[in-house]
Amino acid sequence: RVVTLLSIILIIVGRVADYKGPLVPFGFCCLKLISLLYEAVVGYDDMDLVQRKHWIYELSTGDCLVWAMQCGTLLVMGLGHKDVDWLPNIVAGILCVLLTCFTMIAMNWKTFTEANEQRIRDLLDL
Repeated sequence: RVVTLLSIILIIVGRVADYKGPLVPFGFCCLKLISLLYEAVVGYDDMDLVQRKHWIYELSTGDCLVWAMQCGTLLVMGLGHKDVDWLPNIVAGILCVLLTCFTMIAMNWKTFTEANEQRIRDLLDL
């Protein structure tokens, strides 16, 4: 919640100051990285010994994957910004669209599998 609040403040300050530089995507990326690290640590601490052997798989099927993909999108946005210009604008735009699409697919896949597992449990309980 703190990261979301800081993100909103970053947007407001950027809009009020009429700032259009690369600080906004890089700032968002840093805030998302904090959330990603928090989710990874909490997720790892919640795992039992069997799950910890496969921790990469366990973390990649949860919110950590979504946070990582969002960080990647924000990083590409920052690197493609006209003031930074590490990536050509067209390449940055295409990468952002692809990363956003994969993020949405991952989020929908997670929701779909959770709903399916619940349906199967409900059917087995009958």
